[in-house]
Amino acid sequence: MTEKQGFNTAFYFLLKWYKVSKSDDIAELLSLMEPLDDGEPADPVMWDYWKESIEKVKKDGRPPTKKLS
Repeated sequence: MTEKQGFNTAFYFLLKWYKVSKSDDIAELLSLMEPLDDGEPADPVMWDYWKESIEKVKKDGRPPTKKLS
């Protein structure tokens, strides 16, 4: 999967969650991530955040495991 495909996958995942939750916070995030005609996110900073996240996973691996109590 390419970085762009991963970003688009995250968009669809959040869109699905928005349809379930109707969360205003998720709606705002989706509006910033929404791809424009050129395929880039509406807010270019979203792509920067995405690339930073990719680098974090490459360096640190997956997020820490949550312990249920």
